[in-house]
Amino acid sequence: MGRSGHETSLRRSVALPGHWTRTLVLAIAGLIALGYASQVFRSLHVDFPGLDSLERLFYYDLEANVPTWFSSILLFLCAERAWRVASAARACGDRWHRHWRGLAVIFAYLSLDELVQLHEQVVVPLRAALTLDGALRFAWVVIAVPLVVVFAVVYLRFLVAQPLWTRVAFVVSGVVYVGAAAGMELIGGLVVTAFGFQNLLYATASAVEEGAEMLGAVLFLGALTTSLARMQRRAAATTASASATDHSDGPLPSPDTRDGTPEEANERTDPGRLLSSGAGGPVGEPARSP
Repeated sequence: MGRSGHETSLRRSVALPGHWTRTLVLAIAGLIALGYASQVFRSLHVDFPGLDSLERLFYYDLEANVPTWFSSILLFLCAERAWRVASAARACGDRWHRHWRGLAVIFAYLSLDELVQLHEQVVVPLRAALTLDGALRFAWVVIAVPLVVVFAVVYLRFLVAQPLWTRVAFVVSGVVYVGAAAGMELIGGLVVTAFGFQNLLYATASAVEEGAEMLGAVLFLGALTTSLARMQRRAAATTASASATDHSDGPLPSPDTRDGTPEEANERTDPGRLLSSGAGGPVGEPARSP
């Protein structure tokens, strides 16, 4: 398979039905552009009515706004899709159904964390306790990186058991998401330590981080949707096979009743009656000579 063939296979592995992948990617680009524009205006000291609202609603580094809501929904959809894959996997006897269920729980937590910023609650106390600054200014990465390593070890066999392009799709999605969430956070820490928050360099680093996180979630959603379709086909085939086996192992036919009732069939095959009727005459009458 050539390079174009590999690209096509990967695209199919992460694509959502219809035009949803393109629609979501364009929505991400639009949200990031609006948030970045608010910071460009701030840096140029351009003020106009509505700038505060634009920043509050769309600047991706703030909490409880449209990009946060959008990202949380994407992660929740990933959780929902992984849960359905787990149910289908269990229905067809797939040994990895618990791992799929675990993915659903992890995505549900990420969705909640994105909405209420749970990880931010440990930043200040952890930074003070460990005297962290620079790349580790956002101290939650000290906890997140080991957790990612543990997750990779626990899910390695699960990943290897998946079809080739599902494996590739999961790895690509994971690298994009984790690389943005943890990797760009390290860069953001360096920028904040050197220049503070109110500058275009930090806004750019934050734009790459948030945009790539949402893109990674979209890729994960596509890969999970493809896996769901595959697992549902397996579950349907397993159900059909079990149904066919049940029919083939059904009860034996009842006594032959094609020429009368079961009682009449028993009378025809009763040895005593045959003996008492001779060679075939009615009961109580002698057999007629030929």
